[in-house]
Amino acid sequence: MRRFFLLYVVVFLTALSLSAISGAKQANLKQEYALEIAQSETLGSLIYAKDIAAWVATDKMIEELGANLQGLPLKGWVIEQEKDSKNWRVSFFGERKHKTAIYYQVWVEGQKITKSQINRDGLKPNAQQIAMWRARQDALHRLNNGDYLRCSKSYNTVIIPYEYDLGGTPQVGMYVYLFSATKKSGEAVIGGHHRLDYSADGKRLNGHLAFTRSCMEFNTRAKDGKMVEALFMTHLQSSYPLEHHVFVSLSFQSIPFYVMTQDNSALWSVEKGKVRYIPMVKTDKEKNK
Repeated sequence: MRRFFLLYVVVFLTALSLSAISGAKQANLKQEYALEIAQSETLGSLIYAKDIAAWVATDKMIEELGANLQGLPLKGWVIEQEKDSKNWRVSFFGERKHKTAIYYQVWVEGQKITKSQINRDGLKPNAQQIAMWRARQDALHRLNNGDYLRCSKSYNTVIIPYEYDLGGTPQVGMYVYLFSATKKSGEAVIGGHHRLDYSADGKRLNGHLAFTRSCMEFNTRAKDGKMVEALFMTHLQSSYPLEHHVFVSLSFQSIPFYVMTQDNSALWSVEKGKVRYIPMVKTDKEKNK
């Protein structure tokens, strides 16, 4: 597993200027990928919000049910946003006698619990909830089966249903994200993250994207114990930062995060959920060539 430590920003940016790309291409990059970047920002922010709701709800579940979960057969969760509300509804699923049901629910607004509910007999999921659960379980099965790069013993899941119009043809489905998890303070595992594209009913896998090709982790503190000044990674899978970069930036908001997209040698800043293109300045030596 590769580790990324302290980067001194001044040295870092000076070094990057040595491989400047043409001015015309630089000027057009942000405009060229405006829609894709907006999607990355939106998806990354949604992932972060749902991830926060999940850990707040999980803490509440352990507090209310105890370590043994009062015998409830809880296996995982799905998260939905309540209609006309800022509340996230976190539904914990389980199985009894081969029957899937919801046994515990928590409603979260920001980082605040607004309501919790125990369903000891099991609440029947609606069609949307069952579709999300079905897709989640299939994605984890594929990961556990060795189909995808795995960089952590434990994984977190986030599900985002989508609906958009593509040239007059409605596209409906859901993204299931698999994120490598860590319990180490100040560490972020960024390798082994995946996005799986499922049909709206969760029965058909339409596509898969591995965000990285190897296992990587960031340490937010250098060997001397000081907070790092910036984080940096190269990105091979697209010409612009993707949603997992935005998610990382929101998870470590006090640390600047830079991404170099390899195919176009472009440098991007991803900070507090926003992607910004950084034009590179040619050195005097390069200008005189």
